[in-house]
Amino acid sequence: MTMEAQRGQLLVLCGPPGSGKTTLLKMVSDCGLAVRQVPRLTTRAPRPEEGDTGRRSLEYEFVSPAEFAGRIARGATVNLVEWDGNFYATDLEDVQRTLAVEPLVLLLEDMPTAVHLKRTLGSQVTVVMLFTDDANELLRLEFATIENSERECVREWRRRLRLKYDAAVNSHPRDDRSLPAWPDYLARKLRRAVPDLAFMAGKIRHGEDIRVLPNRRDKQAAMFDDFRTTIDSLNRTPRSKLLSPVSVETSVGTLPHLSQEPLHASLPPEGLSDKQHVEIGRASGEEQFYSLFLSYNRADVAWATWIAWVLEDLGHRVIFQAWDFTVGTNFVQKMHQALKTADKLVLVLSDDYLASGFTASEWSALFRVDPDGSQRRLIPLRVRSCAPEGLLGSVVYLDLVARSEAEAYELLRSSLQSRLKPSLPPLFPSANLDASDATRSERVGFPGSAPAP
Repeated sequence: MTMEAQRGQLLVLCGPPGSGKTTLLKMVSDCGLAVRQVPRLTTRAPRPEEGDTGRRSLEYEFVSPAEFAGRIARGATVNLVEWDGNFYATDLEDVQRTLAVEPLVLLLEDMPTAVHLKRTLGSQVTVVMLFTDDANELLRLEFATIENSERECVREWRRRLRLKYDAAVNSHPRDDRSLPAWPDYLARKLRRAVPDLAFMAGKIRHGEDIRVLPNRRDKQAAMFDDFRTTIDSLNRTPRSKLLSPVSVETSVGTLPHLSQEPLHASLPPEGLSDKQHVEIGRASGEEQFYSLFLSYNRADVAWATWIAWVLEDLGHRVIFQAWDFTVGTNFVQKMHQALKTADKLVLVLSDDYLASGFTASEWSALFRVDPDGSQRRLIPLRVRSCAPEGLLGSVVYLDLVARSEAEAYELLRSSLQSRLKPSLPPLFPSANLDASDATRSERVGFPGSAPAP
């Protein structure tokens, strides 16, 4: 279902648990602000603290597992996750229908998905992140030791999580053993939230357009006034007539076991060929665009399709067998031409790939012309657990195993950049700054592994 319509603005609200998202949504609802909210889908039952909400609460639309499966099977969902045996997702068909008739739509999402929606839909999306302090304080946090931090914003965050926990305890029956003890509850919340918070800090540090709305203690009125101002400003933004990038009847690549997100292909400027677009990117000294040949085993075709789609969405030209080796063409000649003309070979690594003699002949052809890796002709992407050995084992790979879709998208975006220098300068290493401030430019992400969803 692709439709041309007068498109509204999408306001995506995100933030860690305890930052005040639910409170803000209630204030928006009570004051009748000019914004239409689209709740997320979930298979869980309403919680006692949510009251008798029926089918919908402020944050969620409660559906049966069968209805949930039917709606995500249509292919227009984002951020599909499982938590404590329940599933959650956002129905982009619902979002799209609402955008077609409403000037401003509010969507509650997790932090990485908010950034991904911004990158996918561009200026149509405004990302507002709630936190217990402003962006400058967020960038000063030492995420590796945040559980023991005594910064005021972290202490306030822990205090609010305790309030949430106490409210849940009071609303549950006394004999209900489903809630963990407070230390376990806090550890679980932080384990899930800290990597996402570090991810957002890295995006802000690199110039991503994210509005951090400080929800300081006893300052909720000021926070709400700032949010109301944002809504008023977006309601004055002219609606643009766009072709929706979401095409739910078109088969697009999906990230296996995660959500199926719509991605729109990036086209070269009008009047320029793909090759001219590539050369402009290289000459500018900014982000470079390449001609890429995708090497994969048929067991990983779902991964290969998703990777090809994302790389073209980022502006690269991808030679992909499933798209480019059409009926009537000479397979051997196409392979020869692709390997001869591609700037780089993208390898979709798995045990099936490593066991194939055909894929070995593909990467070895480019290894021969770049044995020391100085030209970065090979870009290995590990999509399933495997251990490259021999010559291929010496080439550093990008690991997409156990990544969320938003994380994988960002990793692919940065994988072809020649340098990863931040766009913003680091803080001056004055003696008055603590260690976390002085080294903040190097700490652009959580140093541990991402937790399971």
